[in-house]
Amino acid sequence: MRLTFLTLGLSFGACGDPGFFTAPADGGPEPEDAGPVVDPFEQERPSDELYATDRVPTFELEIADDDWQTLIDNPTGADWERPFVPATFTYVDADEVVEEVGVHFQGGYSLVNVRNGKYGFTIHFNEYDSDRLWRGLRHMKLKSPGFDASLLVEPIAYDVYRAMGLWAPRANHARLYVNGDYYGVYVNVEDVDQSFLSRRFRRDWGELWKISDGGWSSDFIGGGGYGGGGLAWRFHEETNEDDDGGDTLLARLLETWDDDGAFPGAIERHLDVEQALRQIACDLALDNWDGMSTSAWNFYFYRDVDDERFQTIPWGPDASFDQPGGIDVFTPGQESSRRLVNAYPDEFEAALQDLVDGPLQADLLVRQVDDGYDRIAEHEADDWRNVAEFEAEVPLVRDAMERRAEAVTARLRD
Repeated sequence: MRLTFLTLGLSFGACGDPGFFTAPADGGPEPEDAGPVVDPFEQERPSDELYATDRVPTFELEIADDDWQTLIDNPTGADWERPFVPATFTYVDADEVVEEVGVHFQGGYSLVNVRNGKYGFTIHFNEYDSDRLWRGLRHMKLKSPGFDASLLVEPIAYDVYRAMGLWAPRANHARLYVNGDYYGVYVNVEDVDQSFLSRRFRRDWGELWKISDGGWSSDFIGGGGYGGGGLAWRFHEETNEDDDGGDTLLARLLETWDDDGAFPGAIERHLDVEQALRQIACDLALDNWDGMSTSAWNFYFYRDVDDERFQTIPWGPDASFDQPGGIDVFTPGQESSRRLVNAYPDEFEAALQDLVDGPLQADLLVRQVDDGYDRIAEHEADDWRNVAEFEAEVPLVRDAMERRAEAVTARLRD
């Protein structure tokens, strides 16, 4: 079975947004008062400067002492329902102040294993006013080192996913002060939420799903429906949460994926297979052991309102390049991804080839590491919480990326 792949112009670090609106069809004159045809994706958005890769914006949080102690005393909350506290947020570069935002600590593994008190933060601009946006954003995530003290892996990995035509979040670096204390450099990541959907799809009322339950590294198919609860039980709907029947199409996708009689014949009706194969290729080539095809954990499913097919969205690839000789690019760790790779071997190999011919070239990755280091090193120098680990980790990351790119290229030649 073969898929017809679209030709993607690989633009390393580009946003990947295609044009959509076009001029009137030939044969019909434009109205005399018609203005220029405008593609909203080509317009500057107020959030763009916050994620520009050549900038390191500065933010500040002011949190009352009692509220700060609430976070410190119970960082993960009960059953990972992390407590929110009110805060004042300042975008220092533009002297913009947002009162009454909600803040909680960010992360999973990185939160449990926080080093030297350098917590990550999730900022909710709409926590106390559900209609409020700031620069078009509902949320902002400032991620602490976690798996990667160099702070370079996640933004570079997102660039690779994006260059492969996937709708990865925007990411760069930011400096943070908390109550006047300098906390150093963070990875500044666009949240995958309704604001992200509005930017990507021009609307935000489709179905966005993320795994939120079940054992880590257990797949999202198989197991007989996990005790009769249906294959969709592990997923939480991030949008349209009040829609009791909202899991119908997701369940149909997962059941088709899991059904030997229906797979692969019917899967293309429910899944953008080309895109999923590209995400699997990126997960494996980046050695991202915390991705959809490896741990079956850090990713989203999204279905736009006028499409029955789901797309995949990568998330949290900070565990990439962690064991450069580890994951074989033709052998996903999870049965769900293995099924796709085995059903579409030629298309999958073509996606891997696009990677090694495009963003996964050793010299490109090394250049990104060096450019990233030059951009943030002076800002990390005053961060006692991470600077020693940062300086030690950067050459290791540079070497890991170079070796991994060379290993994937060699594997394709086998």
